[in-house]
Amino acid sequence: MGNPKGSTDKRYTADEVAQAIRKAGGFLTLAAQNLGCSRVTVWRYCRDFATCKEAQDDARERTKDLAEGNLLQLIRAGNVTAIIFYLKTQAKDRGYVERQELSGPAGAPVSVTYSIDDWKAKRAGRLQEAERTVEMFDDEDTDA
Repeated sequence: MGNPKGSTDKRYTADEVAQAIRKAGGFLTLAAQNLGCSRVTVWRYCRDFATCKEAQDDARERTKDLAEGNLLQLIRAGNVTAIIFYLKTQAKDRGYVERQELSGPAGAPVSVTYSIDDWKAKRAGRLQEAERTVEMFDDEDTDA
């Protein structure tokens, strides 16, 4: 007899699943493979048991720390790609951002002008078009 849809598989204790999650570095698919179950089963344990969710969160934080440590080593070794990545993501306050600059002709400021008369004329045209559409439907109703 199977589990009701959405319930946690009780073949494993929460501690067993938490340990598998830690061993897998917080990756649920890998933890599921190590346990011999589906990723959804491990996800449900994380949803249902605080120890499993904490194991996932802690493992992910450790993986982030490892990645940051490796990034720092690359920066210290002078890896230009790592330096640029760091500056673009962590030094925005110092102007290291990618953005597009918009300018008018010959680098002049962008100028936007719009006449209220133009706006009113376009609005009046749209109103007339809508009225014609309504009249067309009214005529069809009368013909029927």
